[in-house]
Amino acid sequence: MANLFHALQHINLDESNHAFSIYSSVKEQKLLNVPISKPMFIMVLSGQKNLGKNNELICQPGEFIFLSNSSAINMRNIPKDNHYLALLIEFDFGDFNGLQVNQPHKKEYYIGKSSPILETLLQQYVEVSTLAPAAVISSRKRELLTLLCHLGHGIFAVAPQLKDNTYGLR
Repeated sequence: MANLFHALQHINLDESNHAFSIYSSVKEQKLLNVPISKPMFIMVLSGQKNLGKNNELICQPGEFIFLSNSSAINMRNIPKDNHYLALLIEFDFGDFNGLQVNQPHKKEYYIGKSSPILETLLQQYVEVSTLAPAAVISSRKRELLTLLCHLGHGIFAVAPQLKDNTYGLR
């Protein structure tokens, strides 16, 4: 995860138009009823993220959570070793267009572990998205979705779905 961490350190956070967000804190945060309007990928890089009314979902460093577009969720960001740090990527509904799945929409979240190939793809996404036009960024998001499925992560049980198991705009 060192290369992804390095890439994030070299991002100019003053630029307002990123295709991702970096969330950091040095003190524990309790966030209540956080609206999730679009599917979201959150990779915890440092600290711990707890989700749910009773903190029943826990993400450690090197784990990610994929959230569906749900009404709201409670979160706690818990710093360890001086800070909490996470990479967030929000997906547009169009990013799912044409992707075939066999999983019905059943869950509001999916938690998974990172891997070297996922970390490399995230690093490339961060680096490219600071330079690339919107069409390229959308392609890179689709690449991320495809890789997560290829690695066996059940994210499509979380994402928005149309009747024919083909994802599309709402």
